[in-house]
Amino acid sequence: MKYFSLIILLLFSVCSLHAKLIVRCFDKDFIVNPNIEYTYSQIENHFNSLISEKNLILKLDNESYSIPYSLLFQLAKKSIKDQISHIRKSQTRWDKINLSLFNKTKIYDLTPRFHPQTEFITKKIEEINSFYEKDIVPARVGELSGYKKIYRETDSERINIQKALKDFSSYLKEDFYDLPNITINLEKVRLSPSRTFDYFREKLSFNYLISEKTTFFNTNNINRNINMKKAIEAIDGIIIYPYDVFSYNKILGPRTLKAGYKTSIGISGGKLVPSVGGGICQVSSTLFYPVLMSGLTVIEQHNHSMRGPGLDYVPEAEDAAVVYSYKDFVFKNNSPSRKFLIWARMIKNTINIKIYSNEPNEYTYKLKKKSTRHGKSLSVKLWREGYKNGILKLNDFISTNNYTLFSKHP
Repeated sequence: MKYFSLIILLLFSVCSLHAKLIVRCFDKDFIVNPNIEYTYSQIENHFNSLISEKNLILKLDNESYSIPYSLLFQLAKKSIKDQISHIRKSQTRWDKINLSLFNKTKIYDLTPRFHPQTEFITKKIEEINSFYEKDIVPARVGELSGYKKIYRETDSERINIQKALKDFSSYLKEDFYDLPNITINLEKVRLSPSRTFDYFREKLSFNYLISEKTTFFNTNNINRNINMKKAIEAIDGIIIYPYDVFSYNKILGPRTLKAGYKTSIGISGGKLVPSVGGGICQVSSTLFYPVLMSGLTVIEQHNHSMRGPGLDYVPEAEDAAVVYSYKDFVFKNNSPSRKFLIWARMIKNTINIKIYSNEPNEYTYKLKKKSTRHGKSLSVKLWREGYKNGILKLNDFISTNNYTLFSKHP
């Protein structure tokens, strides 16, 4: 018995020398060294080689930003070492003898864990935000050319960091180190101040949408669109109090290059010619119809001398041509109690103009026209009719509009 025990002890000692503990991590086998720290360093080096040339790609619009994996993924060292220690302890002496005597190999799989360094993503997104983020500016009531005006708020946009981090964390459930670069499409969130245009519209009791008009334009004509945008921003938010007289030219001021207007096509002397401020007539013409439908009194309005493609954004007799210093679009609020607010926006390929009031319309308005054509000459008379309970109560003559017609740009 004494010799049997000695043989077993000797056998165990020999087998222990030959038994190898093998672990598998990241699809590679590692022989566990008595010094677990050394084994961990081998695993870590292998992992670093797998991710050495890979990046997290952050995409925003047409721009891409890269962050190396080496900054983002830190192998959880304690977890690896704890797993190896646990495997060691779970092996019995008979396991080791069996593996050695019969030349068997048992490989133990390790489950790698990571400490994601998300602060690098946050830092990069904040850096991207700093390139284009605007300050948030609340709406306010001020003045422009002697008129009260609601100045619109300035919104801002920021990248949704929490959404980006959530998208990033979803990749940690996969073998990301075997995948191509991770790409995350960044999303923006709009931030608005508490005091907005609508806040002041409601506070000032402009609760009734009285009338509105939409016209379309060609988005490819950059200079013309810049001019229209300036005109829209000028009239947007203008308040017309009882007995106020609205002058389009007074509000916009001279159309000069110094004032920020661009050269585009306009009408002069019955011809289409390059003109500084070309295009602002579409804004005044879009405004004309809501003015008529609000019951405001038109004092001055001019039609264009020509009508055809490019000048037919409103129906005939509903245009309002303007030229600084001698052709204006003017109307008056003759009501002793009503006040009006102009809402004007450029949305995609449209100009949208609305008129709000503190009181509803007394009448329902309709336009009536009478046209006479001789060859390329067209004359259109325009009336505004006012109905109450379906009965005609008002019949206001507005204007006579004379055009030269053309089928294509001359």
